[in-house]
Amino acid sequence: MRLLILLSSCLIATIALAQPAGEIKFGKITAADFTVTDFAVDSSTEAIVLADVASTQVKGSRKGGLALEFKRLRRVLILNKAGYDQAKVEIELYTLGDREELLDNMRAATYNLNGGAVSTEKVDMAGSLYREKVDKNTVVKKFAFPQVKEGSIIEYEYKITSDFIFNLQPWYFQDVIPVAWSEYTVAIPQFLNYILVGQGTQSFYLKEQNDKTGSFVITQPKDVAGYSSAGSESETLNVTCGVTEFRWGMKNTAPLKREPFSSSVLNYMSKLEFQFAGYRSPIRK
Repeated sequence: MRLLILLSSCLIATIALAQPAGEIKFGKITAADFTVTDFAVDSSTEAIVLADVASTQVKGSRKGGLALEFKRLRRVLILNKAGYDQAKVEIELYTLGDREELLDNMRAATYNLNGGAVSTEKVDMAGSLYREKVDKNTVVKKFAFPQVKEGSIIEYEYKITSDFIFNLQPWYFQDVIPVAWSEYTVAIPQFLNYILVGQGTQSFYLKEQNDKTGSFVITQPKDVAGYSSAGSESETLNVTCGVTEFRWGMKNTAPLKREPFSSSVLNYMSKLEFQFAGYRSPIRK
């Protein structure tokens, strides 16, 4: 099932059930997090995504123009050895020529429960993260968690800054393991349009749309804004405009298992994708 919706500041808000998920912060792990209560766990359940929360915002780029800022935090409980694959992380980055999306603010840790107390083993990202070129437009950054065993919780967060405004990050609410909570927030200013393509039959537990005002500092060529080319070839615009913030959440999604002879499992997962549909030059204040 696929659903197409035009995202812009002119879209009329339709608010569905809103459920505050609570603030999920890196490193805030308690003994209670190691106990599964919402899922019926059996021997085939290898791991559970406790939380997968992300957001995308549009920012003024330090290189000029616009940039997409994507932030993500993912927390997984490993139940048995079959779930150790969750401790191997790959993050895709888009690249074009000599330009590449920037991955930073990366941190990760393994947590174990010992005698009722939570122990923490931080990942040395400087020594663990390595880069692999997949094809002309894809680079993968990889790392693995230390001290992982049955019953461990692994957690990581990162930020991707992208100058490719057409490459707004998609979001998968479903996985090959159960997902307790998955949430994605996207804030889109009125001068950008994207087409939302939704897939899957899982209902949203949280669906919100709110209009607000945002400020942007944008450097762009003068001819883009329609000004004369005299003097500097570019100018800095201070733009205040409408921003529409979308927030989606799903709770307790069942795993989508890989089946023999089927195509990629990604083709069936509940997800959102964004197709770039247009740019309108901001008006100078």
